[in-house]
Amino acid sequence: MAETELREELYASFKNRAMIYHQLFEVLREELDEERAASCDLCAGCWAAPSTGVGSS
Repeated sequence: MAETELREELYASFKNRAMIYHQLFEVLREELDEERAASCDLCAGCWAAPSTGVGSS
């Protein structure tokens, strides 16, 4: 794969992750309130998960 193609795929994966986090936050904000959604213990686990997943070894 060319470096340009790899870079585009990497950026797309970051964008996809951001969209998932945004949707999760929106759902939590609807169910809770914005302050609780932003400080939610569930979110802390979600935000930390990517750093312990694929590619961290």
